Amino acid sequence: SMPCGLPTDETIPLGRYGSSNVGRAKSVYRMGLGHRYGRRMQTISGIHYNWSIPGLGDDGYFGLIRNFRRHAFLLLYLMGASPAVCPTFVQGRQHELLTLGDHALYMPHGTSLRMGRLGYQSDAQATLAVSYNGLQGYANSLHEALTKPYPAYEQVGVRNPGGDYNQLGTSLLQIENEFYSTIRPKRVIFPGERPLHALRERGVEYIEVRLMDLDPFVPVG
Repeated sequence: SMPCGLPTDETIPLGRYGSSNVGRAKSVYRMGLGHRYGRRMQTISGIHYNWSIPGLGDDGYFGLIRNFRRHAFLLLYLMGASPAVCPTFVQGRQHELLTLGDHALYMPHGTSLRMGRLGYQSDAQATLAVSYNGLQGYANSLHEALTKPYPAYEQVGVRNPGGDYNQLGTSLLQIENEFYSTIRPKRVIFPGERPLHALRERGVEYIEVRLMDLDPFVPVG
């Protein structure tokens, strides 16, 4: 989940998805992530596990989400597989990690550093208060994060002086998928539809769990 021996941040390539509008938007989105969190964070990887329960309504799904968040620490404790990180992840950042050999840092009893503050996390999103009481409250919380400008990202700007895009927008979230929650309600979208609109119009169809580390002992990892 936490790659080793990373090059300098600016030399890590961005994903390229073709010249279509959708493909260009995906690349600009990742350019924005690089400006906001650094490109090294985008090299971190985990498992996103999608599943549904037939016949369960919106209230049932949000009850499930609340219970999952309440007990998620147990999954990190039992299944975490990133107890050490490469020193490149903490260059220029404050940390309390201990040295493990010549090429790794760790914490005693650490399980998933990937899900800690040095991993795939956003300090800016710590200010985001998302309600999981129901679909309406959740949708309203995300809508504000998708539309309200965030000062630090306003300074980055949408375009650079040469006219190329720096990011998709200056709000706290560029798109819904930038919300780094351990579990998210989801809905299959129609072509060109925003995920939040799909959720509001047709309700929760499945949930996405996204806190599991890759197994370092399995070749596919």
